[in-house]
Amino acid sequence: MSGLEALGALVAATRDLAFGSVFDVNVIDACDLAKLTPELLVSVGFSERNAERVSSSLCRCEILELGRCLGLSLRTRRWARLLSPG
Repeated sequence: MSGLEALGALVAATRDLAFGSVFDVNVIDACDLAKLTPELLVSVGFSERNAERVSSSLCRCEILELGRCLGLSLRTRRWARLLSPG
């Protein structure tokens, strides 16, 4: 899955969650999210500053910063359900 597809799937999966909710992201999906570049993030509405911070943290396999930008507390879990099965 591309980075943008993973982000879209994450947004769709968390659409109805309250601000600050905890959401577990599968390790495989986290790897797909790590494909997001600052340019891709800006293209979907992130500020340049947030895009740089999120992309940098994703390159280190950290999804906390992405969660902050989405108003969520994201955690990487090996057993979490895949965002897009297949």
